[in-house]
Amino acid sequence: MTEEEINEQEQDRFEARFFGALPAAAAVAFDAELGRDEALKARYELFVLSVRGIL
Repeated sequence: MTEEEINEQEQDRFEARFFGALPAAAAVAFDAELGRDEALKARYELFVLSVRGIL
């Protein structure tokens, strides 16, 4: 798997979480992962800002 493929998968997860498309169990798991992984959390927060048009 290439870095680009990983980035696409991560982008898909971010979008699904932000727009409420993740099943409840997957959303809980994603939120727990955000709590454990500061780098992931920072990337997700940047994604949220970009979606909201703040950047």
